[in-house]
Amino acid sequence: MSGSDKQYWISSGFYALLQRGSEFLFGFGGFYLLVRVLSKEDFGAWVLYITLVSIFEMSRAGFLQNGLIKYLVKAEGEAYRNYLNASWWLNGGITLLSAILVLSLAQPLAALWRLPDFVSLCTILAIGLLPFVVFTQTQIVLQARMDFKAIFRISLLRQGLFFALIVGLYLADQQVGVAQLAWMQTGVLSLATAYAFYEARSHWRPFGKPSVQESKELLHFGKFVLGTNLASMLNNSLDKFVLGALLSPAQVASNNVATRLLNFIEVPINSIATVVFPKSAEKAASEGVAALKNIFEQSVGAMLSITLPFFAGLMLMAEPVVLVVAGSEYQDAVPFLRAVLLLALLKPYDRQTGIFLDAIGKPQINLYTVLFSLAVTFGLSWWFIQSMGFMGAAWALVVSVALTVVLKQWVLHRYLQTQPLNAFVYAVKFYPQLWKVMRRKLFRKG
Repeated sequence: MSGSDKQYWISSGFYALLQRGSEFLFGFGGFYLLVRVLSKEDFGAWVLYITLVSIFEMSRAGFLQNGLIKYLVKAEGEAYRNYLNASWWLNGGITLLSAILVLSLAQPLAALWRLPDFVSLCTILAIGLLPFVVFTQTQIVLQARMDFKAIFRISLLRQGLFFALIVGLYLADQQVGVAQLAWMQTGVLSLATAYAFYEARSHWRPFGKPSVQESKELLHFGKFVLGTNLASMLNNSLDKFVLGALLSPAQVASNNVATRLLNFIEVPINSIATVVFPKSAEKAASEGVAALKNIFEQSVGAMLSITLPFFAGLMLMAEPVVLVVAGSEYQDAVPFLRAVLLLALLKPYDRQTGIFLDAIGKPQINLYTVLFSLAVTFGLSWWFIQSMGFMGAAWALVVSVALTVVLKQWVLHRYLQTQPLNAFVYAVKFYPQLWKVMRRKLFRKG
């Protein structure tokens, strides 16, 4: 590994981890307070709302993100400007379609989940999609320029300010409704968008008509990633949606307690994935796909080295952790948590396989595997929840992800000759290396 590569991984990884870590802490802190401020039913309604927000945000970002990064990392001059202009127009178009879709879904979702106020929440969501046009653009451009320090500052403002508002409500013992929380979230996003535009100002180019060629390239690549992200987000959310339809929002709330704790593993996984994608796309462009085999195995190994201790510790301490975090009202989340903890061993493979399929220019294969997972998850969730109740959602998710990981590993092996078990070897090797680094830092002569 060259000195510049090593510096990239250290610096970028540090800020990506800070970003993901702060997002998780603020999100978890807000969750910790909201389960005490809102009733179980209202908290379930809030979970359904923010899940829908995440689906639309991540799907639209995915439509542009991987494709635009793939082209911008190697584009210069006129080509850079053309790709950027094309992305603005595509972003605006997908936003308009998203807003129309949200408003058209308002009444059906309110009826499905027996939540009459959900209609007004969908209106707030549609309005909030507008500032997200600019917010998405800035995040993508900064990631393509590998400016993870700026991304961290933007995230800190957005997540930190919303958390501060929740703390204020909690300390003031202020009654708050789900719609008020939604308006607060939209206002914070608007402020964060203004700051994000300022951070990315040096990377903008004069706005003009989109180039047909660049637009076609982004659209061709993005349609597969959009489908993949949308299917993936729906796949991760189906258990909540089906629970809300077949049982009640109260079960959605308990589900969220378990998944919030499981989200501890998302911090290292997302941090590593954020750093790996632009670098892997660059390597694929300059050295060919053969250079990616070791990066895949090492990045999955790095994720596993962190998730393995987490899996063991939380499996043993699930009951007291849920009691401390959410209270006795949510003890039905304990067995649910122990079941979905198996995902800690599967998620690194699932996430990185998708990243690398995009990096080698195979987004359509990534889409097909996620659609397979979505179909399996929906079928199993509907069947298992009706036959097993609340726990059926957990087992449906675990079985679906396990089958998808096996399929994805088989596909990736065909292109990169990856050996999935090598990741565990790298995970074990990581511990002595980490100890050496810690020993140097702790016991170096001052």
